[in-house]
Amino acid sequence: MDGVRERLAIAMTAARIRGLSRIRSAFFIAILLIALLWFTQWPSLRAGLLLLLAGQFAIVVLTLWRNRQIEKEGRALSELALQTDDLPAWFDEELRSVALVASCEAGLRTLGFLVLAFGFWKATGNATLSLVLGVGYPAITFFTMDRRKQLAAQHRLRAEKASVEAMLRRQS
Repeated sequence: MDGVRERLAIAMTAARIRGLSRIRSAFFIAILLIALLWFTQWPSLRAGLLLLLAGQFAIVVLTLWRNRQIEKEGRALSELALQTDDLPAWFDEELRSVALVASCEAGLRTLGFLVLAFGFWKATGNATLSLVLGVGYPAITFFTMDRRKQLAAQHRLRAEKASVEAMLRRQS
């Protein structure tokens, strides 16, 4: 059982580190968005920038919330309060959390860029560039970078869960 708990503790630590990395990234993007909001000459862009900023803050809040849960579960693990049935369930919860944060991020980014594109179209009258900004960029980032990172994280979690379940079967 100690090997299983050790694997789960490592997975929890890795999840918290991923969360902290995501928080740092969201704060950096938020600083850039605040700078854009401060210096923009076109008021029609502010609504889209505010939505993008809200998306970054939502990522921070969701990730902090999940990191607090992981911290509590880690304490329960160290106090041996977690049951063997709880161990694989932790991976399911982490998979749901990864999907929730990724969906929130993609949805708010897409909405923000659509509103930003509308504001850009109002300010410049350039429909082509507005469509590329509002539809093309979010689609490209989602289907190239974001989706790939999310699938890789889910694959790692599923593999670790399978490993823990195999260890539990061997021990029983």
